[in-house]
Amino acid sequence: MSNRLHRAARERLAREEGALQKDWGGRIPIALVYPNVYRVGMSNLGFLAVYALLNRHPDVVCERVFFPDAEEREEMARTGTRPFSLETQKPLDAFEIIAFSLSYENDYPNVAALLVMAGIPAERHDRRADAPLLIAGGPASFLNPEPMAGVIDLFLLGEAEEALDEILEQYRKRRGPENRETFVRDAPSVQGVYAPALYEPHYGEDGTLASFEPKQGAPEKVERRWVRDLDRTSTEATVFSPDAEFAGIHLVEVGRGCSRRCRFCSTGFIYRPVRYRSLESLKSSLEAGIGKERRLGLVCASLGDYPELDDLCEWLLGQGGKLSAPSLRLDTLSDRLLAALQASGQKTVTLAPEAGSDRMRRILHKTFDDDEILLAADRLAEHGIFGMRLYFMVGLPGEEEEDVDAIVDLAKRIRHRFLKAAKDKRRMGEITLSVNPFVPKPWSAFQWCGMAEQKVLNDRLKKIRRSLQKEPNIHVTHGLAKWAYLQALFGRGDRRVLPFVLEGAAEDTDWKKVFRKTTLNPDFFVHRDRRRDELFPWDFIDHGIPKEALYREYERRVSCFPGTTSEESSHC
Repeated sequence: MSNRLHRAARERLAREEGALQKDWGGRIPIALVYPNVYRVGMSNLGFLAVYALLNRHPDVVCERVFFPDAEEREEMARTGTRPFSLETQKPLDAFEIIAFSLSYENDYPNVAALLVMAGIPAERHDRRADAPLLIAGGPASFLNPEPMAGVIDLFLLGEAEEALDEILEQYRKRRGPENRETFVRDAPSVQGVYAPALYEPHYGEDGTLASFEPKQGAPEKVERRWVRDLDRTSTEATVFSPDAEFAGIHLVEVGRGCSRRCRFCSTGFIYRPVRYRSLESLKSSLEAGIGKERRLGLVCASLGDYPELDDLCEWLLGQGGKLSAPSLRLDTLSDRLLAALQASGQKTVTLAPEAGSDRMRRILHKTFDDDEILLAADRLAEHGIFGMRLYFMVGLPGEEEEDVDAIVDLAKRIRHRFLKAAKDKRRMGEITLSVNPFVPKPWSAFQWCGMAEQKVLNDRLKKIRRSLQKEPNIHVTHGLAKWAYLQALFGRGDRRVLPFVLEGAAEDTDWKKVFRKTTLNPDFFVHRDRRRDELFPWDFIDHGIPKEALYREYERRVSCFPGTTSEESSHC
């Protein structure tokens, strides 16, 4: 055991505000695990909300576990220290339930690595009945849980507020190793709970999924769980740390879902229907942040669409609150919102054009053009905001070289508008382009698309970087094509990709070597366009969206491709 790691954990806990420590006596011990490093996990509102939801039960003690950083892993390996909780430094395998919060597919190997480090078999069929019960939730899991089906006992597909109470009620009745199998079999009586052991996939000769058969009375479809009235519960950060990525920000959720239906994005589909909290119900959460002199981070897929946004901004300014806005839609920048950002001292705003050309944005179902983007830059400058972060993607369906050139051209034009408005160059902030490879997502209209080849992605990323490297005030960051490839593999795969997840649990995995020695071709899951009638690994989830409706939206993107008539392109 490493005394240094345990001392560092206690010091980290001492710097926090709001953490809960309970006596274990007679309580159900649950380890809530974020499979990434502390600073990232402590900025995830969903993770923090579940921590509060579980600890509100008097008979539950919930403690947090994070994936150790490189230095911590080295110390753990040297001293034989196993992963432990932050609150009481209990080892991970001492908990009855281990609940994973899965936000990103590339964190899947970290789940396996934590289990191996804790001495818990990563594969479900290797664990004994007295091993901790493994539960998982979070957006990555209810997009497609199948790559982790061989690891996790139960998934919660959807929103947690009401479902967690029902799962715990079932668990109390069947607590103990002797009742484990019965609990897992009966847990799907709770809407949104998926038990992978109760389903059997079959594959066709061409390698695609032929059928997905429920067993032991399990439902054919698992209905995603969602909360009908958000005003009944608050979703806000209750634990604060100076070491978090969003340190000094009080995160408050104002709404869920998005009405925009962008073809590349799943948020507008898996969080249906769009719901917002009333301003009146938000005030106590916002006042808590104002009272602690924290900036208020309003969490919403499309904050500009919040119906009471102008009133909210006016109320915040009247209370002396300071706003920290997430990514904003450039066609929803109201004067009141911009005034609130200016009064809050915000110097940089994040916008997401996603593509550089009008045509490419029409393919994505983004309904604004270059002129509107430049107008947004002008309006930001009028309010003293001269810093901008812009999100773009490359490798999109139908993308041509001129679309990539358009990203470069648009960045230069925005810089010119800022310089013209600033007059004094010292006022000019930095324009940061965050460019990432496009990864087709389950439950989006582009779920039938294959991902672009890595060479294409690397060439386009390099082109943007080189074209802008000598431009003052413009900085380019980008994701790596090799990590995007893994995200697509883990996001679009089925149960057969689990060996890749397990290989990724090793330190410094040599992925080229892994892919060379396997008999399963990962390109089959990543680069292949899928047939209209193909059965997807995630089709058993009921998100309330007819698959045909998504396919119709997928077909509409073709009307924006080069060579289409003006009449055809009007439908894109």
